[in-house]
Amino acid sequence: MRQSSVKAGKIETMKFVFSLLVGMSILPVAQAFAAPKIGPELEVTLPFSSETREKFGSTLTGIGLGFGRVVPKAGGKFAPDLLVAREERNNNKLAFYGIGIQYRRTFEQELEATDRFVPYYGAGVGLAYGKVELPTEGVDDSKIVPSGSLFLGSSIGKSGLIEARVRGLSKVGGLDFSGLSLTLGARF
Repeated sequence: MRQSSVKAGKIETMKFVFSLLVGMSILPVAQAFAAPKIGPELEVTLPFSSETREKFGSTLTGIGLGFGRVVPKAGGKFAPDLLVAREERNNNKLAFYGIGIQYRRTFEQELEATDRFVPYYGAGVGLAYGKVELPTEGVDDSKIVPSGSLFLGSSIGKSGLIEARVRGLSKVGGLDFSGLSLTLGARF
């Protein structure tokens, strides 16, 4: 009985922390909607950990939702960073639901209306709810972990983007899901 109440308390704490982060992300979302651009992002990650690759394969895929312009008009800009990743391999399952904030800035100070490829850089921080199930090893772990990323990218025309990102995540289920990611996205 004691274990179930402790587990229920942990779940309530995780819900509270996740709700708090969602609440904190409202301001950047409101700013992003001032320039009504929104679109999908597809991320493919190559995990650094050989143990993670052994359990889930050499690549992990995720989908995200991007807000705001691909390239800020002047200076840098904050925007929400949302990502969902789910994988299943040999009865091993993982799920990550991430929310955070990122800052994106162009290398160039003056942008021309005709620029087709505009390079940019940025960083992001956030939290992710991670759940890992490894039935053959008796692992069933879920928790909220910090995440962070550094990235370089380029616009593709006015609405597309391509990014290379180093994403760091704390361990869940004893596995490290940090890795090198390639992201393709669009804004409409």
